[in-house]
Amino acid sequence: MEISYFNKNIVRNLRLSLDRIGFCMSSICAVHCICLPLLIVAVPFLAGTWIVNRELEMIFAICSVVFALGCSICSCRAHKKYWLPAIALVGGIILLGAHYTAPAICCSKDLSWPHFLGTALGGGLLAGTHFINLSISKCDQQYSYSCGCRNN
Repeated sequence: MEISYFNKNIVRNLRLSLDRIGFCMSSICAVHCICLPLLIVAVPFLAGTWIVNRELEMIFAICSVVFALGCSICSCRAHKKYWLPAIALVGGIILLGAHYTAPAICCSKDLSWPHFLGTALGGGLLAGTHFINLSISKCDQQYSYSCGCRNN
């Protein structure tokens, strides 16, 4: 009995930690997408740095989407909220679609507002998925401790 309880706590804590990491990662992505076009207009020398490297941004976006989908799918098995991976999927499609259709070189003359808003919305939805998942998981954890039953 002790071993199964211990293993469930380890899995629950790992799932919450991964959601916290994913929330930070997606939030940084959304802040990057919101601030970068404005920073490039204000500080043009940033356009040549690694901060605006298109391949690096695409790798980070793909990792964020895969991470959000993985966390939400693993957690929905526990809390049975099957609509949560759909939010992550929509956010990932918006984020990757906006990034894929963005201009090759982002500069102050070529500021793409649909790209700017699409990436911010996609990153925000991914961060929102992790935040909702954390809220649901904490509520489930509270109810299971307070009443002693497992089927809430």
